[in-house]
Amino acid sequence: MDNKNLLPVGFYDLIFDEAQKHYQISHNIISYLLKQNYQLIKPSLFEFSSSLKASDKENSFTTLDSISGKNISIRSDITLQIRRIVATRLKNQEFPLKLCYIGDILKVKSENLHGKRQQTQIGFEIIGSKNSNSEFNIIQNLIEILNMIKIKEFYFDFTWPNFLDLILKEINANNNASLKKAILQKNISKIIELSPKYSNILQKIARYNKLSDIFLDIKNNFKSREVVNQLAKIKKLSDFFIKNYPQIQISFNLFGNNDSSYHQDIYFEIYRNNLSLPIVKGGKYKIIKHQQSIQAIGATIYANNI
Repeated sequence: MDNKNLLPVGFYDLIFDEAQKHYQISHNIISYLLKQNYQLIKPSLFEFSSSLKASDKENSFTTLDSISGKNISIRSDITLQIRRIVATRLKNQEFPLKLCYIGDILKVKSENLHGKRQQTQIGFEIIGSKNSNSEFNIIQNLIEILNMIKIKEFYFDFTWPNFLDLILKEINANNNASLKKAILQKNISKIIELSPKYSNILQKIARYNKLSDIFLDIKNNFKSREVVNQLAKIKKLSDFFIKNYPQIQISFNLFGNNDSSYHQDIYFEIYRNNLSLPIVKGGKYKIIKHQQSIQAIGATIYANNI
């Protein structure tokens, strides 16, 4: 017999100490961001389903709007809403923009067996900055926030979503699609079969997350300007941590993963050492404004995972 007092899997009530802790963390983070000159916005809970990509629709709860007669979806990621707001409501604002937000999102499916389908996102973005060091500002803000709310022993996992495509472009193999799939799946035997010439270096990049183990190998094997420039950015980020935050562990998954769907150039996740779920996701992405591509970078803190 069904218990009518139960909630659907992945949804929750917060009571007493839990609710107070959730509020205090959210309040402290937003207060910090406002002091750092981020401007607060509050996006709508619903979007027209037609404005979403197919992958976003699949993980969004959808219903029929009785007024417009169109399908509308509950947001499953506030960052996507930021892109829309900047391209519409804020299209005449001067850049750069520093925005922050807080709100709940709902997902049809959680990211893993124990994940929540209801999540509180607290995020901040720097949009349209010509400063090439914007990612360092975001990272520094994140570290200060995590220290402020007393999160200890966390580490960064960095990914470069387009780096593999740059490597494959230089290799210029006839079977790049199959080779890319094999690399992302870390299928070593398939990598050797499809690219015997580059198999050693491709295996190393796929296997190792420590930049110092593979940096020189990549530099010696790939010479295109695009790869060299990207490698310089990666090295610059590594040096930034060594100089400023040597106590924080970092890893590099250079060939990307499926989580960095709309990010470009850089994507990262932050984990607590004792948890398998990320407490932060972030990276660079693009916004189209007046038919021009605007660079943005931001981060989303998942309050529930904290």
